[in-house]
Amino acid sequence: MKIISDSDFDNKSPDEVMDVIVDFLLEAGNSLAREPRWGSNPTGYLCLVENRSGFDLIKSNFRLPSSISLQVDKAVIDYGLGTVRVRIK
Repeated sequence: MKIISDSDFDNKSPDEVMDVIVDFLLEAGNSLAREPRWGSNPTGYLCLVENRSGFDLIKSNFRLPSSISLQVDKAVIDYGLGTVRVRIK
């Protein structure tokens, strides 16, 4: 199980830490819905990934800090209340 802790955000930008999750999803057969990987939205960074089964993979392979939330109903993995979002289509 991969563990992401709040201390992982020290000396890294939030999108660099979330790249661990995106890389995992891509290695598991998901694909980016657009290039470049990270775009911007009004609150921060956004990455679009295809394949909603990614939530089950994340739940079974990661232990996430409370600062990262899985919002399955919105198809979003969120860090920092919108600072970095991975949207799964």
